[in-house]
Amino acid sequence: MAVHLLKVFLAQNDEPAVSWDPHLRVTVMITSKKQGASSTLKFRIPFWTTSNAKALLKGQVIPLTAPVTKQVTKQWSSNDIINLDLPITLRMEAIQDKAIL
Repeated sequence: MAVHLLKVFLAQNDEPAVSWDPHLRVTVMITSKKQGASSTLKFRIPFWTTSNAKALLKGQVIPLTAPVTKQVTKQWSSNDIINLDLPITLRMEAIQDKAIL
């Protein structure tokens, strides 16, 4: 019985959000050493992003809603790229205002 290991390599690049462009942009490049093998990648879309979050795989839209863990299962090929665009908004949250003695 032969056992073949699926080797998938990920490289991630982040562009930090700035005040004039409040989006966190993440690019994940997937490289597979074994062509035709299928595997699943899971991406956690954080609660703080808005409903305008976007994900693209080779230019094709991947539907997203926050918060969610998005699974992408496919036969990865060399240099597949997933782009995430996560808008960041200012929000207020109520906190407990009690002195701790």
